[in-house]
Amino acid sequence: MNEEMIGMSLDGFTVEEIFEAWSDYEDRRSGRKPGEGRIGFFRSRSIAKGIAANRQSYLGRVTKHLMITNGSEHYLFSAEPIELDSDEEAAQEVREAALKKLSDSELRVLGL
Repeated sequence: MNEEMIGMSLDGFTVEEIFEAWSDYEDRRSGRKPGEGRIGFFRSRSIAKGIAANRQSYLGRVTKHLMITNGSEHYLFSAEPIELDSDEEAAQEVREAALKKLSDSELRVLGL
């Protein structure tokens, strides 16, 4: 999503299912990651499959996604639940690792 969306109200936006058609063949042959051989995003699975079937390099790859849209702006949306890690625990881990790298004299100078 775009940076300008951070903190934005989502009034007027809805979540919709969409389908991405992309070229398996090109991805495997070129070493590109999925999505880099993207043909396009479509609201209809049958349209996605149909347009992709007309491309010579297509091997049948259509992937379902969710998007958030207000009708004129469209953003991919991950519906996969995630576990948010603790910033405080991570900061403590980084601090402890940094302190282990300091010598005894450096620790004394810092009053630690």
